[in-house]
Amino acid sequence: MNQFKYIFVSIFTCLCLFGCKDDDLKLNANDFSDVTWYTSIAPGKPYAVAVGEHISFMDASQGVLTHHWEIDSGNYYLSPDFNSRDTLDKYIMEGVGTIIEDVTANVLFKKSGIQRVRLYNTFSEEVTYRGYDTLSAVQREDGIWVIDTAFQVDVYADIDPHVFILKNDEVIAELTEGTVIDEDKALWDTLEINAGDKITYIDSTKIGRPDYRLWKLVNNAITEEGASLEEITTTFHFEKLGNQGAGSVSIQRANEELPMANLNVQLPYIFKVKTPEIQPSVIVKYDGNEIFRLEAGATIPAESEWPIVDLSAGEKLEFIDVSTVGQTNNRTWKFSSGSLGNSTDSIAINQYWENGTHKVGAINAIRKDHDYLINGSKEVVIPLKVNVTTLDITPTYSIYYNDAVVFNFAEGDVVGDPSSWPIIDVQAGDKLVFKDETLKGSPTSILWELNNANPSTSTDWEVEAGYTVNATDAFEAGTVSWKREGMPIEDDNKSLPLPFYIQLLFPQEPTYINSDISQTGVGTNVLSFTVSENLQDIDSDLVKADFDVLVKQYGFEVSGINIKEVRLNQSSRKQVEIEFDAPIYNSDSIYVAYSGDMIKSLANVSLEHFENKLTVMQGKENKISGFVNPGFAQAIANNGGAYGWWTNVSTVSRYEGKSSDGDNACLQYLVANYNGSKISIQSTETINIMDELDEGWYEITMDFFIPEGVDLNTFKVQYRANWTNIPFDVSSIERGKWVQVSKAFYTTSTIGQGRQDFVLMINSVNDATGDVEFYVDNFRVTSVEKRP
Repeated sequence: MNQFKYIFVSIFTCLCLFGCKDDDLKLNANDFSDVTWYTSIAPGKPYAVAVGEHISFMDASQGVLTHHWEIDSGNYYLSPDFNSRDTLDKYIMEGVGTIIEDVTANVLFKKSGIQRVRLYNTFSEEVTYRGYDTLSAVQREDGIWVIDTAFQVDVYADIDPHVFILKNDEVIAELTEGTVIDEDKALWDTLEINAGDKITYIDSTKIGRPDYRLWKLVNNAITEEGASLEEITTTFHFEKLGNQGAGSVSIQRANEELPMANLNVQLPYIFKVKTPEIQPSVIVKYDGNEIFRLEAGATIPAESEWPIVDLSAGEKLEFIDVSTVGQTNNRTWKFSSGSLGNSTDSIAINQYWENGTHKVGAINAIRKDHDYLINGSKEVVIPLKVNVTTLDITPTYSIYYNDAVVFNFAEGDVVGDPSSWPIIDVQAGDKLVFKDETLKGSPTSILWELNNANPSTSTDWEVEAGYTVNATDAFEAGTVSWKREGMPIEDDNKSLPLPFYIQLLFPQEPTYINSDISQTGVGTNVLSFTVSENLQDIDSDLVKADFDVLVKQYGFEVSGINIKEVRLNQSSRKQVEIEFDAPIYNSDSIYVAYSGDMIKSLANVSLEHFENKLTVMQGKENKISGFVNPGFAQAIANNGGAYGWWTNVSTVSRYEGKSSDGDNACLQYLVANYNGSKISIQSTETINIMDELDEGWYEITMDFFIPEGVDLNTFKVQYRANWTNIPFDVSSIERGKWVQVSKAFYTTSTIGQGRQDFVLMINSVNDATGDVEFYVDNFRVTSVEKRP
């Protein structure tokens, strides 16, 4: 039975008692139970020691027939008279193997790792040990009872350092386990580095199982940003030239539960810090892709071995300075050909026109005005050539429909026989996008000539063309022409038919309004809406009379506003615009109806009628961005139940099961036999704080629900920044349904005033009579344009 036992002994007062001459332990055997043992490890502590330390074990069992201790080889017993303050090796019991029968075993641990100390006792009768665990004797076949247990001791080896040194992330030195460090510094290895090189120390020590280290760098070492001297890895650099020490590291076992250990290791290296040699490095890209790289320090091959890049006249190469060796901070490109002469840009783009094979040039990498290094430079030739050829214009273009490519003409394509051209189906009124992608031949201009399209011609490299003609047969798309003129190379031109047909489709689909009617922008007098199909041109004079427009402001009809024009939007045949001859304001409620048959799709299907659609007005800036819970959806346990609001009467409360917008909550007023007293809910200033308002007109909007039969006349809102009461006449609003009510109010500036909250209330006999029930939802405040 090999078990690890933690022994609690309340009377245990000395950890090193067995064999200690100065602190002998007097034990009375009659005080112990049938099976008992003690150790010099304090109760509750792990069995852990360092190599060269000892633990004492005493078997205090009674009635033992036989008894012995057994230890793993590599460890030793100490004589009973050993002195723990002396060199323990002097007290090793000679001639004794791994087993002894002494009552006390003083074990010297010389081997690291998990070591076992076994206790084997026999008894004539059953015995039980009761400690942290209960251990009962086991009966052998011969009837003898046996207690067989083992103590597992974790023995920690002496710390043996293992350290790596890296320069710019490459290992340049390794201090391995068992290395003997010579005291003569003249024998230490010299590590050549450049000023500014990143030096990294890595503690890879495993032997001795350390859990902490502290790097001790010399004064001239400058730690990198974020580096720690207590981590496994630390980084630094040198700026001062000359020989520099490597410092040292203290490697420790610092955990108080483990054997303490601290080894200070002098790192046996000398850094020879020198000024870095400049080594230029260059990347060359064509069309965004790397095609050549000059590595730092690379040997320049013979010119006959230089790679050659084939370019058409007008094409470009991108030269990128990626020099880092030598800490360069500037450069000069010296180009032998192309549009650039010299350049100091980190990225230089050179365009090539002259036919023939040319060297690209050289780079002079420069270090100047450095913080701690002297100025320097190095020029190297870039071992690369370009072979430039003037190419004919090689057409490349794509055609898009609804953002998808429906036709592509690529390099090497031919027009072919018209009988084999594809047909592209386009719904009448839709648009195709013609996008030129020609690079080879460097054209300077383009001309699209498009059949049955608007526009019919274009000199743009990308053109959007609409098709509205009543053409039922497929037709040729048109032609495209390119020119190259005024360039450093000879002129060229190319003209080709667009090798596909266009078939216009006129689907007999219903044509109906499928959007809100919205003001097109703040301050405009134009409304717009979209429909399901592309429309024919609109004759405004004939169509105006088919629209019925009603303009109201806060319930009062506004006169003198007439339709000036009805038209198609310039960019979309699915968008109708209505322009008025007088200003409209975002405080207006504008209702639009249509009942004619003169607005038709390209398939000649009339726009379906619609009635009294309320226009969405622009520029109503929400002023309660600081409000929480304006729709009363968020609950709280008290004060009426609506988070951010407060009331002290039970007649006002948050109500679930009804809302104007489906969020399942609103505010309920429920008053029996109303007597004219104030009944209100107030927004809490600490949570629901209103934005500060500039002087001007604002609008309060709420959703109201009044059941049938309720006599409610007036509902008030008090804005407490200036104690303004804003009454809402709700006497005639429709009962039994949610209705939106709005009211404008004017305020002087409230910026800097103490209060910015609201009270929602009824508070007089004129407001209501009888049993009062109503609901409020979605309280809002917006800035508005007040009609003069």
